[in-house]
Amino acid sequence: SSSSSSTTTTTSRRRNTTNTTFTPQKKNILKRCMHWCHEERDGLSWVFGCALLGAIVGFGIGTGYLTGAHPGSSQSSSNNHNTLSPWRVALGMKIRSTTVFQITTFQMFPWEPFLSGSSTSTSSGGSA
Repeated sequence: SSSSSSTTTTTSRRRNTTNTTFTPQKKNILKRCMHWCHEERDGLSWVFGCALLGAIVGFGIGTGYLTGAHPGSSQSSSNNHNTLSPWRVALGMKIRSTTVFQITTFQMFPWEPFLSGSSTSTSSGGSA
């Protein structure tokens, strides 16, 4: 009888230790992850820096500021060509008709595509 009571006590102790939110094993993983990030900070800085530079250059080219295709840029006013190329207009209309763009620009509520179905979620009454 005494051996069974000691077994129950050890089992209950084990259950109490596993119910904690931060076990020593989880702390060790977090500590190792932070240590790895600290050691690899130069590499991580390069990766995030290149990603940021790529995003900025991509945004500049995509909007036309770096290629001179934007009507407000200095190159387009000196060349006196204020019309946008048809492929840019078509691409802009395709992007503006997407559900993600309409939700991001607050033309549509995020739950509308789920309530009304996907066929009517891309059509909007706004102008492009």
